[in-house]
Amino acid sequence: MLKLLTLLLFSTTIMASIQKVSVQLEWKHQFEFAGFYAAIEKGYYREIGLDVELREYANGIDISDEVIEKRAEFGVSSSSLILDRLQNKPVVLIASYFKQNTLGFAVKPEITTVEQLRGKKIMALPYEIDHTSIGVLLKEGGVKSSDYTLVTHDFSIDKFRSGEVDAMSIFISNQPYFFDKEGIKYNILNPADFGIYSYDVELFTSDELARNNPDMVEKFAVATNRGWEYAFKHKKEIIDLIYDKYSQAKSKESLLYEAIVVERLFKTNIFKVGAVVPELIKLNAQMYAKLGLLKDGFELSELLNNYTFDNLKESGYITYKSENILNEQISTLSEYEKSYLESKKVIKACVDPNWMPFESIQEGKHVGLSADYFELFKRDLSIPIEVVKTDNWMQSLEFARARKCDILPLAMETKERKEYLDFTSPYLRIPVVLATRPNVAFIADFESVGDKKIGIPEGYSYNEILKRRYPSLNIVDVKSAKDGLEMVRSGELFGYIGTLASVGYFFQKEFTGELKIAGKFEDMWELGIGVRNDDPTLLAVFEKAIYSVSDDEKQKILNKWVAINYENGVNYSLIWKILAVAGVIALGVTYWIRKLSLLNKELENARAKAEEASKTKSNFLANMSHEIRTPMNSIVSMAYLIKKNITTQPLLQYVQIIENASNDLLSLLNDILDLSKIEAKKMRINKSDFNLIEVLDSISNITKIKAAEKGLAFEIIYDKTDEMYVYGDSLRIMQVLSNLTSNAVKFTHSGYVKLFVNRLSNSRFRFMVSDTGIGLSQQQIENLFNSFTQADESTTRKYGGTGLGLAICRELVELMGGKIWVESTFGEGSSFIFEIELEQLRPTLKTDERTKDKNPLDEVKGALEISQEQREALFLKLRSAVASRRPKMCEPIVQEIEMYDLDEEDKELFEKVKRLIQKYKFSEAKELLNA
Repeated sequence: MLKLLTLLLFSTTIMASIQKVSVQLEWKHQFEFAGFYAAIEKGYYREIGLDVELREYANGIDISDEVIEKRAEFGVSSSSLILDRLQNKPVVLIASYFKQNTLGFAVKPEITTVEQLRGKKIMALPYEIDHTSIGVLLKEGGVKSSDYTLVTHDFSIDKFRSGEVDAMSIFISNQPYFFDKEGIKYNILNPADFGIYSYDVELFTSDELARNNPDMVEKFAVATNRGWEYAFKHKKEIIDLIYDKYSQAKSKESLLYEAIVVERLFKTNIFKVGAVVPELIKLNAQMYAKLGLLKDGFELSELLNNYTFDNLKESGYITYKSENILNEQISTLSEYEKSYLESKKVIKACVDPNWMPFESIQEGKHVGLSADYFELFKRDLSIPIEVVKTDNWMQSLEFARARKCDILPLAMETKERKEYLDFTSPYLRIPVVLATRPNVAFIADFESVGDKKIGIPEGYSYNEILKRRYPSLNIVDVKSAKDGLEMVRSGELFGYIGTLASVGYFFQKEFTGELKIAGKFEDMWELGIGVRNDDPTLLAVFEKAIYSVSDDEKQKILNKWVAINYENGVNYSLIWKILAVAGVIALGVTYWIRKLSLLNKELENARAKAEEASKTKSNFLANMSHEIRTPMNSIVSMAYLIKKNITTQPLLQYVQIIENASNDLLSLLNDILDLSKIEAKKMRINKSDFNLIEVLDSISNITKIKAAEKGLAFEIIYDKTDEMYVYGDSLRIMQVLSNLTSNAVKFTHSGYVKLFVNRLSNSRFRFMVSDTGIGLSQQQIENLFNSFTQADESTTRKYGGTGLGLAICRELVELMGGKIWVESTFGEGSSFIFEIELEQLRPTLKTDERTKDKNPLDEVKGALEISQEQREALFLKLRSAVASRRPKMCEPIVQEIEMYDLDEEDKELFEKVKRLIQKYKFSEAKELLNA
């Protein structure tokens, strides 16, 4: 009895010490709040004496008022919380989780712009319209509240599915899953795509609670952060917890989809969990100020002092990314970072050994702008920086990829480099200029350069950027700035593109009076430190080092190395320009009148020779088809046999290289041979009955994978009520569609690729492949369907390819009695369209009912005996064809194998492989054959 009373008394004491608090969530229960669920379940809150209740969102709730009026101790809000603070609401930010807002609009497929929402029905919360980024999106699009009908949100997609509403607010982090699962067609209007920056899942409390009980508030934030860290490491456990204890509104599969997206939004490779980022707060506040939602000219330092929780600044939860207006703690290394540097001993750097005035290696010493900056950075570093010797910039990049060095002191961020590097904020921003010979008139922009040869150093990120932005530029790779300027002086190049700093440096050193700056552009080179992406602590250290450098120190370094002056606009008198342009025009007219007569004569001779050469080439390649393919197939087969009989890793890698290269060459040969067959009039269209929907499914299977790898949306749009049983050449249709969709994915960096199929009449179909890629100019379109032609040389250098694919597509479409063309806007995207005749069939009509089209090979299927040697040879050929990932290479092998009487095991294997080939699932087919 005494023990029972003691236990009861002890339990009562514990209960009395536990404080009940509540958190008002901003949405329904889902993985968006996983950190809170984990902290409750793992006892992190109870460890600090808190019993936490999570309150799900309901219509009509003002989250800030819930906290201010003490109905909840804590709240979770979007970045609109900053508006509340700037409007003097007593709220205090404790922790910031999503580093990007996920609220957007799901809209009907035909809606592609914000302006098209006028006159539509929008399902959203009034709070979202008034306080979040989707409201800003409507304002920027000029859509007023009177322009649309606001429908009360019921947190379901039913009204969107039924067409009762044209748009609805969704969380992009999870709700697209449900649209895709149910096959609902939609577009997304994401504020981030329109340059509207905000963030989400902001944990806050009242000013009163933060002031009166700072210890409890701090412990609550720390416990919640621990919960998030646990949730990301144990996603399945937390998903089961959400589903079993909080809500079954979403399946576990959809919660996993959300979990993966949410973790990305935290950007934990850069920020601590819960980190408050002053720079992001400023961007968000400026966005609201620009749109008139608050007064411009606010002081960030004052905002941060009032808006953020002081205790967390001292505990290190404010991230290192900030403006210098914050206290010195922002750029001061934490104890952990100091300990990290002590254990690291040395930082290895790879520099560009020949890039003055930015950096160089002279007499074994690192010199230049970056070297001077690093002398300042060493104030914060307790260990030396060792320069790793490299011969050129390309080798420095290779060393960085291979982890032979920790940092690149001066580098520009690119998508390719992000595979192995993270980047600090830029600490150098330098204008881009064009250097030419003195007789060149002023160049206003890159488009004015035309097709003249322009030099830029190989491997520089700006090289890639220019090729992407201005695909019509005729860019020539040069070894260095000095080499490029030498080539301009000698006339090999029209101009050299570089920074004002590098060009000005060499003008003073070696090219005084011989070259000039003919154009200064709006583009800037933004250069920061590239840090190996498996070391986030080192990234944080250098980010702080950059912010420790004052503006005066930056200016002194720049003045030391860059002494050239320039002016915006033209640096020459108007008269001089007019005379120069007139002289060039007069000279050009005289020259071309004389040249034209000679060219006309040469053209006739060249045309005759070209036609004869083309005919000879086509006949030769068409006749050599078997002779070329046979040895290549043998090489692939032998490589496979060798690989089966060796185990040492280096030899396996060598054989794999042989196999891959041979398959690539086979693919190229097939394109060439296809074209030669067409030109030699030997290509035949083989018609049969087929279901066009099955062809579209096959295209979808392979294209979705390629698109997903690049983060692109892909879909096929057609009338689902049309069964599409037709009569035609399914293989050639698939070949054309595969080529067009592959090209669309290849030349699209963001957005979508869509395939539209429309029946124009009973027997005529239109196919259109549309993308949001780099687009084409009118000049590029004119020759696009010619053999061995791409948009320009820079396209070939960047994207690869032979320029045969579209030529083959055109010929195949014309062989099928159709036509093909392209509609494109440069920089916005392209639509490749073709129309062909396909005879309509009854759905019940089977292939064997069309006796006139029976394949004669069907009569002997399975009739021939097969030896073990024949069996091995045939399956080797099939494996080689499958490895090429091309149906047209597989088809003749499949037909050949069908002639033989296989045993049950081989027959079962063969049928499985054949079905996978028909569905474009080459990887699975290859695995079966390897097994």
